[in-house]
Amino acid sequence: MTNFMVPPDQNVREQAIDYSQSFIVQAPAGAGKTSLLTQRILNLLTTVDNPEEIVAITFTRKAAAEMRHRLIDALLSANASEPDAPHDKTTWQLAQKVLQRNNEFGWGLLENSHRLRIMTFDAMSGMIANQMPLLSKLGGSLGITDFAAESYQRAAETIVNYLDDEDYGPHILKLLAHLDNQVEKLIGLLAQMLAKRDQWLRLLGAGELDIEILQDGINQIVQLRLEALQQFQAKLEHGTFLQAIHFAAGFLEPGHELEALKNVTQLPEFNFTHIREWQAIAEFCLVKAGTFKKQLNKKIGLLADGDLQGEDKKTGKQIKADLKELFQDWSEIPEFAETLNDIRSLPSADYSEEQQQILYSLLHLLRLVTVELTVDFQSNAEADFIEIALAADRALGYFDEPSELALKLDYKIKHLLVDEFQDTSFTQYQLLNKLIAGWQPGDGRTLFLVGDPMQSIYRFREANVGLFIKTQQEGINGFPLTSLQLTANFRSSPAIINWVNRRFEAIFPKHDDVLLGAVSYSPAEAMKPQGEQDFVDFLTNFDQPGWSEAEYTAQSVQRILKQDPKGSIAVLVRGRAHAQDIMQQFRESGVSYYAKDMEYLSHKSCVTDLMMLCRLLLQPQDGIAWTALLKSPYVGVTLNDLSHLQQRFNHHYWKLLEEFEAVDELTEPAKIALLRLRPVLSSAIANAGRKPLSQLLESCWMALGGPSALLSQDELEDVYAVFNLLIELEADEWPITFERIQAALAELYANQQADKAQVEIMTMHKSKGLEFDTVILPSLQRQKRADSHQLLLWEEFTSHGQQGYLLAPIQAAEQQEPIYQLARDIQSKKAAFEDARLLYVAATRAKKRLLLSCELKLKYDEEKGGGEPGKGSKEGWSYSSIDKRSLLYYLLPHYENTINRKFEEIIGKLGELSEQVDAPSFYDGWYRLNQQWQPPEIDNQISIQDKDLIEREALDFDWASDVARVVGLVVHRQLELIGLGRQSFERLEKEHFKGLLPQLTEFLSSEQEVQLAFDKTIKALRNTMRDQKGQWLLKPHKDAVCEWELTGMVADEQGRSVVRNFIIDRSFVDDAGVRWIVDYKTGDHQGQDIENFIASERERYAPQLTQYKELVSRIEQRPIKTALYFPMLKRFEEL
Repeated sequence: MTNFMVPPDQNVREQAIDYSQSFIVQAPAGAGKTSLLTQRILNLLTTVDNPEEIVAITFTRKAAAEMRHRLIDALLSANASEPDAPHDKTTWQLAQKVLQRNNEFGWGLLENSHRLRIMTFDAMSGMIANQMPLLSKLGGSLGITDFAAESYQRAAETIVNYLDDEDYGPHILKLLAHLDNQVEKLIGLLAQMLAKRDQWLRLLGAGELDIEILQDGINQIVQLRLEALQQFQAKLEHGTFLQAIHFAAGFLEPGHELEALKNVTQLPEFNFTHIREWQAIAEFCLVKAGTFKKQLNKKIGLLADGDLQGEDKKTGKQIKADLKELFQDWSEIPEFAETLNDIRSLPSADYSEEQQQILYSLLHLLRLVTVELTVDFQSNAEADFIEIALAADRALGYFDEPSELALKLDYKIKHLLVDEFQDTSFTQYQLLNKLIAGWQPGDGRTLFLVGDPMQSIYRFREANVGLFIKTQQEGINGFPLTSLQLTANFRSSPAIINWVNRRFEAIFPKHDDVLLGAVSYSPAEAMKPQGEQDFVDFLTNFDQPGWSEAEYTAQSVQRILKQDPKGSIAVLVRGRAHAQDIMQQFRESGVSYYAKDMEYLSHKSCVTDLMMLCRLLLQPQDGIAWTALLKSPYVGVTLNDLSHLQQRFNHHYWKLLEEFEAVDELTEPAKIALLRLRPVLSSAIANAGRKPLSQLLESCWMALGGPSALLSQDELEDVYAVFNLLIELEADEWPITFERIQAALAELYANQQADKAQVEIMTMHKSKGLEFDTVILPSLQRQKRADSHQLLLWEEFTSHGQQGYLLAPIQAAEQQEPIYQLARDIQSKKAAFEDARLLYVAATRAKKRLLLSCELKLKYDEEKGGGEPGKGSKEGWSYSSIDKRSLLYYLLPHYENTINRKFEEIIGKLGELSEQVDAPSFYDGWYRLNQQWQPPEIDNQISIQDKDLIEREALDFDWASDVARVVGLVVHRQLELIGLGRQSFERLEKEHFKGLLPQLTEFLSSEQEVQLAFDKTIKALRNTMRDQKGQWLLKPHKDAVCEWELTGMVADEQGRSVVRNFIIDRSFVDDAGVRWIVDYKTGDHQGQDIENFIASERERYAPQLTQYKELVSRIEQRPIKTALYFPMLKRFEEL
C-alpha cells in the first residue's frame, strides 16, 4: 500500500474549500493553487441551483481555459474508480456529488461547459459594458484594437489644433513652457499617459483640483514612513543616543541644518507634525550614502577633543566612543538604516504656486486628450481594454447608487472567485468592490481570493500588490475575509526549496508595506523526495574566450541532456536582449531551442537588409540606405571598393550606378555585383509609386538574389512576414512612409519553431505559472532600463482607513522638485521590491535543477598593474561593479566570495588564454552572395497561362464579363471578412446588403450593371449563409487563414519548375487534423447541364489546387485536402 505524505497545511486546505466561508488565500509557488480552486468550485457547485451563480475570474484566457479543463476533467474522472491519493480522492468525491446535481437539475455541464462561468477580467468588463451600452457610454459593441498606441498618438497630436483655443490654448502653452517648448516631447508624454488613463482619470475627478487633499496625502505618506520607523523605537530610545543628541545640540550654531535637534529632549512622537525633528535625527545618524556614521565630528555638533575643555571634554570623548559602538551595532540590524534614511528626503506638504498651475493645466489637457481618444475609438469602431474596463465601471453605477445591471448581477452572482489576486489593479479592484457592494456576511454569498504576493511581478501592467496586503488586513469594501496561508510545495525538490528559503528569507523585506509594495517572505516545505541529480549551482563567467557565459550555458545544457534526455530545460532571462548571445551559441553548438517572441523581427539581419532596400525604394537619395545596400549580401561590395566609389562619386549614387565601370581601382567582383544591381534598381525606382510597395520590394528582392542570401527556412518566413505586413499597411493607408513601416515592424517577432526543441528560452515574466525540470538563469548581472520620466506621477493608497493621493507633475529641466522626487522614490522602491520577487518567480520554476550565472567584464588599470595587460602585475585587474538594479545584486551577499575565487582563478590564466586566441579578421562573418550568382531563367508564365486558356474549350458560363468579375471580387472580400470574424451574414442581412453598393458602383459604370451585380452578390452570400457546407467553411477553425498569399517553386502542367504567386481563398485545419485548401468560384452557370459544368471546373482548376497543395506541404507536415466551393450553386467539390 502506498504511503502518501500529508501536507503540513492540510487543515488549511480543507478549510479553504468550505463553501460557507469567504477567504483570501496566500498560495506560494508550487502550492497547488489551481487544484484548490478546482475543489472549491466543485464544492460550490453542490450547493447552487444554477452553475452560472458561480463566477471565477482570472487574468489570462489560457488560465481560464486550464481551470475549465481541470473542472471538466474532474467530472469525467468521477466515472472512474475512486483514487487512492487523499487529494485526488477529495476531488473525485466532490465531482461525484456535482454529477448527481448535474443530472438532478439537468445542467448538462459535460455537454455545455460554457455554463461554467470562468472568464478573464477583460471578458467580464466587456460583458458588463455591452449589456448597458447607454450607461457605459461605450456606444455599442466595439472591437479590440491591435494598434492602441497609434490611437493614443493621434489623440495626443490633436492638442496642436487647440493652440488658439480660448479654453485650452493657455494650458498647452503653459506646459510647453515648462518643457522647454518641446512639442513632440509633450505629445509623446500625453500618449504615454493615455495608456494608463484608468489609473489617473478617477484621481483627477470631474471637478477642480483640490490641493488640500493632495497636501493631506503627503502628510499621510510621511506618517506611514514614521510608523515604519517605529519598529526601531526601542533602539532609538537608548540612553546613549539621546544623551549624544542633547550634548551635540548644545554646540550647534543658530541656523545650522540640525538646529531642530535643540528641541529634542526626548524621542519625538512618530507623527508627521514632528517630521523636522526626525529628519534632523536621521542626518545626525547617517552619512550621505544612507549608512550609519563611522566618523563623528563637529558637523553634527560633536567637536574634536582639542576643541573641548573641562568636563565637556571628558563627556564628549565618552559620548563619541559610546555612539560609535552603538552605530556599529545598529548597522547590523536589517532595514534600520534604510528606514531611517527614507525620512531624510520627505518633502513638506506644500505645492508651490508653479506646481499648482502645472497640475491645473495638466488636469485640463489630460481630460481633453481622453475625449479625443474616445472619439478616435468610436470612429474606428475599436477600443482598447482600458476603455472597456472604464465602460464596465460606468455601467455598474456608483457605490451609493448602483445601476440596474449592478443590482441584477448582485442577485445572480452568489459566489465569486478571483485567481492571481496579487496582480489586481486599482480598476479591477474597484470592479470587484462594485460587484459585491450589496453583500453581507452570512447572507449565503462568498468571496474567494487566491494568489501569492511574493509572485507579484506585473507592476508594468498596473498590478498593485499593496491591494493584496490591504485586503488581507482589512477585507474588501467592508466584507470580511479570513486570511489563510499555504506552505506545502509539490513542485520542487528539497534542494531547491531549502535554497529558496535561505536566500529569499534574507532578500525579501522583513515586514509588509502597502505603500511601497513590500512583501515579507513566507517559507515553503518540500513535498517531493530529494533526487540524486537535484541541485542548485551558481556559475561565475567572464568576458573571455573559453570563459564566456554563453559557452558554459551550452555545455551545461548538453551535459544535463545526457543525464536526463527527457527532462525539460528552460533558460529564463530578464530581458529579450539578454538571450541573444546564448541563442547564437546554441545554434553553433547544435542545441535546438524554442524562443517564442524573444527576438524582434527588426533585429534579424535578413530583415535589416530587406528594410534598407525598402528605405532606398522610398527614399532614393538616402545615402545611408545606398551604403547599406551596397554592403549587404545582395551586392556585397567591400569597404575598400566602397571607399573608391565614395572618393569618385561622393553622394551622387545614381551617377555611381551608371558610371562605376570608369573606376579603375574597383575590383572585378564589385563590378559584377553592380552590373547585376543596376537594371534591377533602375526598374524598381522607375515603378515606385505605380505599383504597391510590397510587390515592388518583393520583386526587387528576388531579382537581387534575396532567397539565395538566406541562411535558413526561418529567415524566409521572417522576410515574408515583412511582405505581409506591407500588404496590411498598404490596405489601410497610402502613401506609406518608412517611419510608419518601422513602427509597425517594431511590434513583430521573428519566427521560431517549437518542433523537437531541447530547450525553451523565455523571459522570467513569461515563465510565471510554468515549471521545468531544469531552470537556467543567466546574465543576472545585467540591469533593466531605467524608467523614463512621466508627465505625471501618482500614488493611490490607504492609511488608517482613509484614502490618500499623491500627484506630482513632471519637473522642469535641471530642477529638483521635492514632491516629484518623493513620487519617483516610491516608484523606485516598488521596482526594487518587485525585482526581488521576479528572481523568486524565476527560481521557483525549477523542479530538480537550478543553475544561476553571471558574466562580468574584466578591467585593467595600467597604473595599478605597472604595465600593459599580460606584462604587468595581477593587481591591475578588476571586474565590473555590480549594479543595484541587477538581480545579481540581491545574491551578492551569498556569492561574493564565489565570484572573487573565480576571478582569482581566471586572472592566473589570462596569459595562456591570450596566446590561444587568434585576433579576429575584420571580414569574419561578413556573408554575401556568390559573385557568380545569376537569377534563374523563368519562362514567361503569363504567356504560358494565356496559351493554356486559349487551348481550352469554351464553356457556357459568364465568368468573363465585367459584372461577373466585380461580383467575384466583392463576394471574395465579404467571405474573407466573415471568415476573419470582422463581418457576419446577420449584419449584412440587417443592413439589407447596402454596404456592398459603394463597392460595386466603384467598378461598374451603368446602373443596370450595378443592380445586376448587386443581385448576384446577394444571391452568392445568401446561398453560402444557408448552405451547411458554406457555414462549415467560414466558422472558426484551427490555424484558419483567408486570402493566404504564397510564393514558391512548383511544377506546371508540363512538369517544368516555375515560380508562382498564389492566393488561397480559405484554408484551415479541421477537427481531424486535416488541412483544407478551398478556392471560391463565383461563376453562375446559365446552361442546363450543371454536372458537366462542375466537371469542367474540376478539370480546369485541379492543376492549380495541386500546386497549392505542393507548396503548403513544404510548410507543414499534415494531411491536406483541396476543394472548390461554388456560392452561386451551393456546391462543395472535393478534388
